[in-house]
Amino acid sequence: MTPGSSGPRWLPARLQRRLQALVGIAVLATLILHGWYTIDEQSAQARRGLENQALSLARTLSAATEAPIITGNLTGIEELILHSINFSDVRSIRVLDAQGHPLGGVAREPGHEARLLLDPKPLDIETLGRVPRVGIDRSATHERVVAVHPIEAGNLLGWVRVEFDTDQWRKNAMTIGITSVVAGLLALTGMA
Repeated sequence: MTPGSSGPRWLPARLQRRLQALVGIAVLATLILHGWYTIDEQSAQARRGLENQALSLARTLSAATEAPIITGNLTGIEELILHSINFSDVRSIRVLDAQGHPLGGVAREPGHEARLLLDPKPLDIETLGRVPRVGIDRSATHERVVAVHPIEAGNLLGWVRVEFDTDQWRKNAMTIGITSVVAGLLALTGMA
C-alpha cells in the first residue's frame, strides 16, 4: 500500500469498491438478522414472564377470594381486586361465580385511575374450564395476556380472570429493532 491509498495496490479500484459494498451489505444483513433474532428471543422471554406473572396473580387471588365468596362478602372481593390492579401491567381483574356471573371487577388503563366494572352479563363458563390457563387474547384494538384460574374449596366456587397489557414488551422489541438498524447503518458508514 502507498501512503494515501485506500486499499492494496494489487486489487483493481473497481473490484475494491465492489468488495467493500459486498462486505458492507453482509455486515448490514448480519446485524439486521441478529436484531430480528434478538427481538424474537426477547419477546418470547418477556411473554413467558408476563404469562407467569398473570397466572401467579390469578392463583393468589383465587386463594384469597375463597373465604369472601363462601361468606358472601362482595366488599372484601372488591377490596382485594382494587389493591391488586395496581401492578404495573395489570389492566383488568374479574372474579366470577360458578355460573359465570361477575362478583367483582376492576379495570385500569395506563395513566388513569382504576374503575369498578359494573358489567352484569355473565361470561361463557364453557370457555373458562376447570384448569388454570394462560394465553394471548388478540382483538382489533389490543393484545393482552389473559390468565384464568378456578376458585375451588371442595367444589367449584368461580373463577378469577386477569388481563395484563403487552405494550411494554412491544416497546422493547421496537427499541431492539431500531438499535439494530442504526448499528447496521453505522457499520456501513464506517466502511465507506
